Amino acid sequence: MYEVEMYSIEDNLLCIQGHPEYNRDILFDIIDRVLAGGYIKQDFAETSKATMEKNEADRKIWQKICKNFLKGNP
Repeated sequence: MYEVEMYSIEDNLLCIQGHPEYNRDILFDIIDRVLAGGYIKQDFAETSKATMEKNEADRKIWQKICKNFLKGNP
């Protein structure tokens, strides 16, 4: 069982599942380990890595979302 972490300010809720601190290298390593363990197929791993090569997490947007929430501006 996993704990769910969420915050509320009045009627506004914020719940984030993820690890914004992870960078591309960490995620590639996780994919490689999951692939080596037989939990995903090679083509899925390659597609996932190719997608991440083209995209990067937009940390500024996440920062804005969290700051706005804390200020009471959903």
